[in-house]
Amino acid sequence: MDQTSNYLKIWGLPDGIAENDMLQKFKCIGKVTKSILQNNVWYIVFEDEVDNDSVEFFASTYTQLQYVIGSEMSPQDIQKFSSLFPQNDNQELQRKRLEQEKLQEIAKKQQEDQRQKLLQQQQEFLKQQQEEQRRKQQKEREEAQQREEELKSKLLAEQRQQQEDQQRVKFQKEQEERQQRQQSLQQQQLLEEQKRQEQLRGQQPQTNQQFNQQTLDLQKEKLKEELALDFAKSQFQQKQQAESKEQEYNKKIQNLKSKLTETENQLQQQKDKYTNQQENLTKQQKEIQDLKTSLNHVTQQRDNVIAKFKELQSNQGSSITQEDVAFLEQQQQQQEPSSLQNTLFKFEFWGLLVGVWILSQVINFFT
Repeated sequence: MDQTSNYLKIWGLPDGIAENDMLQKFKCIGKVTKSILQNNVWYIVFEDEVDNDSVEFFASTYTQLQYVIGSEMSPQDIQKFSSLFPQNDNQELQRKRLEQEKLQEIAKKQQEDQRQKLLQQQQEFLKQQQEEQRRKQQKEREEAQQREEELKSKLLAEQRQQQEDQQRVKFQKEQEERQQRQQSLQQQQLLEEQKRQEQLRGQQPQTNQQFNQQTLDLQKEKLKEELALDFAKSQFQQKQQAESKEQEYNKKIQNLKSKLTETENQLQQQKDKYTNQQENLTKQQKEIQDLKTSLNHVTQQRDNVIAKFKELQSNQGSSITQEDVAFLEQQQQQQEPSSLQNTLFKFEFWGLLVGVWILSQVINFFT
């Protein structure tokens, strides 16, 4: 394959310019496919025929620069190019292609291992969250059951106290009834004594009879007043005790109603809290599933970029070098997932980095 018209030999360039910078400057002449710097002399092979006007324009920038294009080269120069750039380099290309495929397989396996590791971390995190939720709900149920048992114990104690109070009131009432019967019996005895005294007075003189009658009337009146006073005191005490007991019962009943209402509110709060926790857990599961879908999408984009990279690398005229591959491999190896969000960000960054780099190579390919 005759490519002598694509050859360019340049020397006399100033010192201190990096090779990569110099290669970028050569692009104003044409697309460089091969180049070697040897003894301060550049041997360059362009993709298309070298235009002498472009070389002259480039040479005008450097006063000491000298060059010769392929159509004007001596046989010795052409032989030099042939020795530097063998035309039959299929084996070398095949070796590079195999190396690239191996590197890509390694990168793909590492990415898959990372994806599996991330999925495992997600599952462990979800399992941990569910276990923690289960323990929390179990603790809340135990606490609610304990409060319910304590409330039942209090209600039973108050019920026993109420029964004791009722028995005490009943005993007091029976005692009061006995006192009333005793007072009634005393009153009857007093009346009998009064009748007997009246009979005796009928046998005494009239003066003594009047005196005794007055004395008896006074005693009778005094006894009536004492009995009335005792009865009034008894009635007042009974009424006061009954009102006090009724108020105490009403207060206890009101306290029981308040405690029952408070317990019902607490149970409703626990139920609402449990419902909210279930909703949050469902929401977390959905977010994790969405992240898995996003991760799979990023992984597919990465595989597409690798395939495009492989396609460009296989082209004979590609300017992709081993250093480029090493750079991408280094970037890929740095994607150690620390969390789901960081992993997705690094996958997207890696895919964007490779995509931009390949796009630049494609632009260079067509320029």
